[in-house]
Amino acid sequence: MAPPLGGLSLSRLSRLSRLSRLSRLSRLSLNMSDTSSKRSRAATESAHDQEDAHHVNVGAHCLGVTRLLTVVRDARSPRAAYVRAMSRLCARLADETAARLPSVSAATVTTPTGATYRGLGAPAAPVCLVSILRSGDIVLDAMLGALPDAVVGKVLIQRDERDPEKRAVLHWHKLPAGVASCDVVVCDPMLATGGSARACVAELLKARCDESRVLFACVVAAPEGLAALSLAHPRVRVVTLAVDDGLNPDKFIVPGLGDAGDRWFGT
Repeated sequence: MAPPLGGLSLSRLSRLSRLSRLSRLSRLSLNMSDTSSKRSRAATESAHDQEDAHHVNVGAHCLGVTRLLTVVRDARSPRAAYVRAMSRLCARLADETAARLPSVSAATVTTPTGATYRGLGAPAAPVCLVSILRSGDIVLDAMLGALPDAVVGKVLIQRDERDPEKRAVLHWHKLPAGVASCDVVVCDPMLATGGSARACVAELLKARCDESRVLFACVVAAPEGLAALSLAHPRVRVVTLAVDDGLNPDKFIVPGLGDAGDRWFGT
């Protein structure tokens, strides 16, 4: 039997080996933690740069959103189930939209452990929420939960059902004083042809709003609506939970979820 190496006992060698392995694991853990922290900071700092310049589908890879969308898309869902699921979807949409306001920037806070965390702060500018009546109020309620200090504007725009192109018609609007100095979020659960969205943004521009400070928040969007809004107002960004296949001959989103307002209000 070979003598112990360097006069050390086998038990001593075993303890040293374990300590060496623990030391290597500790260094590896610290390196991984540092790398993860750096990645987290980089992701926060470049989040806006990594997204599409015109729109972001925040629900694309979220199973929770998919589950809720299944409920609101199901024609058999009773009104109560539809309202519950739509409310939760709008709450998700509101938080994601609030984080993307133009005046939101990085913020560093100290956690209860004494460590620092680099995240996102509150908007530095006032915020105006503009609801496209009547369905826009579905999204508006959730937005006020995320942005309780925001002022509110209302725009009544309806599409002409007698028109084959379903063109939007502006009937009435009321915007708060000072809206030109605000980050603006236009609220509407659906972006179909983009007619209502374009008409609303046009009124905001008449009120001297900065197009680059306008976000359009919707639950479901059609590619046709995204393209139309981008063409008319290229600096407006859309935040949505889903981008569907397209429009049918009646200009409804497919697969869609039907008339969001009728199903919400029970009409």
